[in-house]
Order: sequence, then structure tokens, then C-alpha cells
Amino acid sequence: MFEDGYEAKKDLNIVKFGLEVIGAVATSGHLATVTAALSKDAAVTLIVASARFRQWQEAK
Repeated sequence: MFEDGYEAKKDLNIVKFGLEVIGAVATSGHLATVTAALSKDAAVTLIVASARFRQWQEAK
């Protein structure tokens, strides 16, 4: 399923960074700001990166 060139660390870093940013803004008490600022593209990117990383782990 995965090519030899798959870089799991890249997807993991995307998820990690995205959640760090969301967490930092959310803890500031501005949940409405997070909701308004999080684009649909950013949400899809986090979902796809998470799913690919999970699939990679399960395939190992």
C-alpha cells in the first residue's frame, strides 16, 4: 500500500504542529477564533495526515 518513499515523520509532524497551534489558541479562551480561523483545507490536511500515519502503523 505504501511506497518505499513514504515519510511517516512528515505526516506525524503535520499532525503534531497542527494540534499544537490549535491547542495554543484554544487554551487562550478564544475557541470562536479557532473555529473561524481553521480553514476546511487545514482540517482536511490534518485528517488525511492522521489517517495515512495510522494506516502506515497498521501495515507495519
